[in-house]
Amino acid sequence: IEQTITDITSKKKVALDEFENSTKEQMIADLTSQNEERVNAAKEELENIRVELTSAEAKLEEINKGINEKYLNVIGEDMLRLANVDKMISLLEEGQVSNINEAINKIRANNL
Repeated sequence: IEQTITDITSKKKVALDEFENSTKEQMIADLTSQNEERVNAAKEELENIRVELTSAEAKLEEINKGINEKYLNVIGEDMLRLANVDKMISLLEEGQVSNINEAINKIRANNL
């Protein structure tokens, strides 16, 4: 019985060593290669999105700069804020004012 226990223990140790030294590494390599293409595609897509984002941010900055250069002195910095632009659009669309100057005056007078 002791010999059987010793044999089983020895076979168990050999099997664990074999798993650690070769089977485990082969399994890791197989799993890595299976997912490598998908991971690389995701990385490429992420990089493309980063490039698009950088381009969009540059365009937005250029547009904002153009708007500021063109309209800052005319309507004032406070009226170039998005919230005030939205208010001016609403006033014009609702027919409460007939032009931008009236919208500006109404917003400033009523603290809208």
